[in-house]
Amino acid sequence: EGQKSLPCVRGGGICAANDGGVVNSHQQPHLEQCPAIHTLAFVPLTCVPFDRTLIDAAALTDAERAYLNGYHAWVYETLAPHLSAADRTLLEIACAEI
Repeated sequence: EGQKSLPCVRGGGICAANDGGVVNSHQQPHLEQCPAIHTLAFVPLTCVPFDRTLIDAAALTDAERAYLNGYHAWVYETLAPHLSAADRTLLEIACAEI
């Protein structure tokens, strides 16, 4: 699924952001397509789990929690095939659902 931007600050805290790029959405098979319309999509350029020690899970909205869990699932799916078993285990911990 396509990634959506996460609001950085809601009444205080820190800002956690990813670098992103803009691509033709027709180059992204996971995005819904409409052949009659040329559209652009945002894609993350960084692929790193968020530091959980900086996240107050109790303060997250359902939408924020869903974004983080979806992003972490994407990070794991992207990186895991390229890692050793030990590193994959560490990544699995870092990308576990919040």
